[in-house]
Amino acid sequence: MKTWGFDITSSVPNRFDEPDMREEFRKIMRGTVGEPPRGHWIVLRRSDLANRSEYWNPETKESIGGPPFEYKDYLIRARYRTFTTGQQEYRDIMGLIETPVKIYYIDYRYRPKKEDYILEIANCAAGSAPTNIIVTAKYDLLLVDEPRDEQGRIEYYICACKKVVSRGDTTLDNITITETI
Repeated sequence: MKTWGFDITSSVPNRFDEPDMREEFRKIMRGTVGEPPRGHWIVLRRSDLANRSEYWNPETKESIGGPPFEYKDYLIRARYRTFTTGQQEYRDIMGLIETPVKIYYIDYRYRPKKEDYILEIANCAAGSAPTNIIVTAKYDLLLVDEPRDEQGRIEYYICACKKVVSRGDTTLDNITITETI
């Protein structure tokens, strides 16, 4: 039996017997022989904070019809869990309404940051990549965490996200995928 980093006679981690979490994560997302992929397809919209988009109006200092920064869309596999927290509540006439937060697990290669967006899409099952991209929801990244191994290597990303209403964002109607990984 593999001990995954611990010798049963010692409480000191064995650095030579650790699982490669990047490889394990890849196997979960993409599947292996006899194991189906567990990751579903999403679009990661990466913002380029160095360049304003065509939708930015410098006079009013707001964007109209799209995001304020240039971006690239990546079709990637991810997994998520939904949580509700007492810290994200809204008061209503009937009482408190908890806002759900989605926790996405994303491959280390994508390096999401708080300024990016996650776009949920229709036909996102774990099979082959969808060709007709229809956005069903947009999520802001509230927090991005980077689990690391003993040497400091990032293994994958954990992103806490909150659903946002995208009024007037015409870019969601015509997604151009930069890369599919």
